Amino acid sequence: MRTLAVAASPGDAEFACGGTLLRVKAGGDAIAICTIANGNSTGDGIPPRQLAATRREEAESAAESLGAELFWMDHSDFAVSNDAVTRLKLMEVLRTF
Repeated sequence: MRTLAVAASPGDAEFACGGTLLRVKAGGDAIAICTIANGNSTGDGIPPRQLAATRREEAESAAESLGAELFWMDHSDFAVSNDAVTRLKLMEVLRTF
């Protein structure tokens, strides 16, 4: 079995279902996390690009700790929408995983 957690923001999947992902992984199955937005809007005075880079490092570290593959879609928090580009990127993640 393969389990993919899809989350809007960095940290959402790890917080909401990290334990479930670990349980699936312990059973010998593959796990992955797909994060759509890059988390660049939640910093207290930190420039958005710097904040996004920090959030990506955190997501990579969390995925590694869980033994999960990470799919980082890198949409700005300010530009996530239900559009053709986002849907195509998500389809690519689903096909790859």
